Amino acid sequence: MLHTYDIKSDVLTNTGLDASGAPTIFGNYVAWTVNETRQGMTDLNGDGDVRDLVLHVADMSTGLITNLARPGASYRLDGTMLGFLVSESGHGGADLNGDGDTFDSVLHLFDVATGTLTNVGRDASGGFALSGAFVAFGVDEARDGYVDLNGDGDASDIVMHVYDIAGGAVTNLELATNALEFDFDGDLLAFTVREDFNGNVDLNGDGDALDPVLYVYEPSTNALANLGLAVASRHDFQVDHGVLAFAVSESLQDVDLNSDLDSADDVMHVFEGGAGRVVNTFYAVEGFQLDRGYLAFGVREFRHFALDLNGDGDTDDLVLHIHDVASGLTANLFTDATLGFKLEGGKLLALGASESQQGGADQNGDNDTADFTLYIFDFAVGSLINLHADPSGGFQTFQLNGNRVSFGVKELAQGASDMNGDADFSDIVLHYYDVMTGVTTNLGYDVSRGHQFKNGTIAFGVTENRQGMTDLNGDGDAFDVVLHVTTVGDPEYGDDDDDDAYKSKKSKKSKKSKKSKRSKKSKKKGKKGKKK
Repeated sequence: MLHTYDIKSDVLTNTGLDASGAPTIFGNYVAWTVNETRQGMTDLNGDGDVRDLVLHVADMSTGLITNLARPGASYRLDGTMLGFLVSESGHGGADLNGDGDTFDSVLHLFDVATGTLTNVGRDASGGFALSGAFVAFGVDEARDGYVDLNGDGDASDIVMHVYDIAGGAVTNLELATNALEFDFDGDLLAFTVREDFNGNVDLNGDGDALDPVLYVYEPSTNALANLGLAVASRHDFQVDHGVLAFAVSESLQDVDLNSDLDSADDVMHVFEGGAGRVVNTFYAVEGFQLDRGYLAFGVREFRHFALDLNGDGDTDDLVLHIHDVASGLTANLFTDATLGFKLEGGKLLALGASESQQGGADQNGDNDTADFTLYIFDFAVGSLINLHADPSGGFQTFQLNGNRVSFGVKELAQGASDMNGDADFSDIVLHYYDVMTGVTTNLGYDVSRGHQFKNGTIAFGVTENRQGMTDLNGDGDAFDVVLHVTTVGDPEYGDDDDDDAYKSKKSKKSKKSKKSKRSKKSKKKGKKGKKK
């Protein structure tokens, strides 16, 4: 049963509806699908059966719940717009895209604010993405009238399209891609084009027609460009606020892009939509994240000229770097990031370093070198902070929100410390660190089943039998996972209330730096005067 909890008013609401389809949330809106069989064998979409998962959306600020009377799949929210696919066979066998059959998944849009439901009238089984005033989607030719949409003489491709929500126009980009091989944010759509699906044309100039080549499209200007560079998969490119970061596969591109005398690397590149230029960073990467003009990526030492990038005497580590898109400058943090990393715009970067791959030093103070250690890079002061904690256990091990980081500490890897007071050392205990105060707080709850940190609030599931066999929901046993929330920032404004303090912190750093320079100059003059 779907329940909603309003953090500000402390009100828990039972919607009275099955929640077999996982909910997705954006702002005050939540969308999910209801299993008709589990909702009293009720026909919720009027097609004469009770076999469907029917899409619903709720406005949590008003409590209004709308049954869209459609079996929904792949649903997602962006602002007030809900996009979803409707299975024709699951909706009474209706032909929703007018191609004469009832086997398709047709794109629909629902504006939660106005209550307007729109059938885009095209198959989108190749996936879709919402961004502002546009929707990008892949049309399966075989499922959309069996028409050749990219002019290659067959009807077996997934072809990229863009829909203008306000005007209702559909633009066919006439290029074939793989399902879900695209990313869309701001006014920039990036997608791969398969050479062998587009008339066997060599699109990246490497002499073959076997590659997925990266293209970009700006819907507002209708500008389409081939970047002429191949990426191995969807995991190798990301769009954020009109900037594209992507790792080019040297083996697919058949060229040495970082001048290390081989062609076996994935080399980090950046494309700025507004400027229209591609920048090669010349780093061989394994994993990256782009957020608001900053790019974090791990460099495997033996793939990057076999250099010791973190100064520990070997070349086997994954060393974290930060690239500033605006300035084009890249900084080496000289720290291993084997456990992973997460970026929060230009505020914080969290990373998990392996002690054994960081010089074999005890970094979390438990007298061994077999752990992972959580570090924070603070952009305001340009420093790396060791939190002296091992966050390696459980799901969603560490998360960022504004000026804070939440993480679960593995008791066994932290010197076998009992951190939640249940007299054992087998738990993952929730902590958070506040950059503004420099204080780490132990919340004292097992969080091995995961947690989420957003808008100043941490939501987490506590496993009763890992919390001292405590009955947390009053049902007479200790075998459940019970939901908890704690607010560590402003639940209405998230961490925006910290922005002024953060800017002040940056300003103080700048003033301190200038003052320090002036002081040094003054001291030098004084010394010269004494000598005279």
